[in-house]
Amino acid sequence: MSSNQPSGDKHVAIDTEENRLKILTAIAGLAPQRRLEPEISKTARLGYHFPSLSELLGCNPGDEIEILESLADLGCLSRQLFQQIDLCPFCLDSDLRLRRLCPSCRSTLIAKKEILHHFRCGWVGLREEAADGTELICPKCHKYMRHIGVDYERAAQSYYCNVCKKIFNHPLEQFLSLTCGRDIPKDGTMIYPIFAYQLTPVGKDVVNRQSFEGIPVQKGIIETEYNLYTRSYVERRLGELVNRYLRYQVGFSIALITVDGFSKWLDEKGHVVASNAIKLLASVLRGETRGVDLPGLYDDHTFIVLLPQTGHKGANVFARRYTERIRQLTTPGLEEPPTVSIAIGGCPDDGEDSDSIMARLTERLERCKLKGNLIIGPDDE
Repeated sequence: MSSNQPSGDKHVAIDTEENRLKILTAIAGLAPQRRLEPEISKTARLGYHFPSLSELLGCNPGDEIEILESLADLGCLSRQLFQQIDLCPFCLDSDLRLRRLCPSCRSTLIAKKEILHHFRCGWVGLREEAADGTELICPKCHKYMRHIGVDYERAAQSYYCNVCKKIFNHPLEQFLSLTCGRDIPKDGTMIYPIFAYQLTPVGKDVVNRQSFEGIPVQKGIIETEYNLYTRSYVERRLGELVNRYLRYQVGFSIALITVDGFSKWLDEKGHVVASNAIKLLASVLRGETRGVDLPGLYDDHTFIVLLPQTGHKGANVFARRYTERIRQLTTPGLEEPPTVSIAIGGCPDDGEDSDSIMARLTERLERCKLKGNLIIGPDDE
C-alpha cells in the first residue's frame, strides 16, 4: 500500500531511521504475539491510530502510520488487514457524514412520514393531513377512514420533503466531507485498508543489531501500486550509469515525464479517478520500454525512465512513441485523453554527475510544463 498521506500545515518529516528503530524496538517488546493493532481516533485523518507509537514519537495521532508503512515496504513488518474505511476521494480524509436528501430539490429537511391510502377515492397522503383529533377523515372525499384494511391502508414507509413538499420512498444518500466540504456519492468514496502490523524475522534482526544495514536490496525496488521502480532505486542505478560513463565513456539518456492536468483531475474528479489514470499511464509506459530500460515513479504524477546506451535522438523517438500511444487511450472518468510533458537529457550532454544531470532535466521539465503536451531535449535549446 502506498503511503499517500497529506501533511498538515506544518509537516515535520518523522520517517527517519532513528524513529524506525524506535518503532521496531517498541513492537519487539510486545508479548506474546508481537502484533500491533490500531485504535479508533476522532482526530486522525484515517480515523485510526497507534496511540503508544504516536506518544513515543510525539507526533499527531495517525502520523506514525507513515513509518509503519515504510517498515512494511522494507520487509521489517508484515501487514494484516484489520479494517476498511471510506475516504473522501478529494482530500483523502475519513471525516465523512452520510446525508439523506430529497431527490427532487436535494434538501436535507426531510422526515419519515406515515403515508395512508384511501381505498374509496384513491387519495394517498400524509396521515397528519387526515388526522382530525382521534378520527381520520380523507382530505379528498371527506369520508371517515375508520377501519384499516377495509377503508384504508398504510403505504410503505415514505419520506416527506419540508421544502418542495414531495413524497418519495427512497432518499438520495451521499457523503459530505467535513474536511473539504465536497459532496460525494455514496458509492464514490475511496475504499482504504487499515492494517495491523507484526514483526518479521527481518525486523527482529534489525532490532537485535539496531541497524538497517544488510537488509536485502530488493526490498524497496518496486513501487507496488504502479508496478514501477522506486525513485530511490532509479537514483541508485543512475549513479551506476554515471560511474560507467566515467570509466568506459558509455553515454545514456533520461526521460522525465510529467502528467499534464493532474492537479485539475484531483480537484474536479477526485483521487480515485486521478490515481487510476496514473496507473493506466504507468502500464503503457512499461509496455513502451525495453528490457534494459528502467521506468520508475519520480513523484505522484511524474515518471522517470533511464535509457542505457541511448542517445538523445533515440530518447526523443521513445518520447514521441509514448505520447502517441497515450493519445489513443480511453481513460475512465476523463472526457479527453491525457497528455504528458517530457524532458529529455542525459550524460554527457547535461553533465557528468547525477546532480548536474537531474538539475538540467528538472529545469527543462519546468519549461515543458508551462505549455504542456511538449517534448524538450538538448537539441531544442
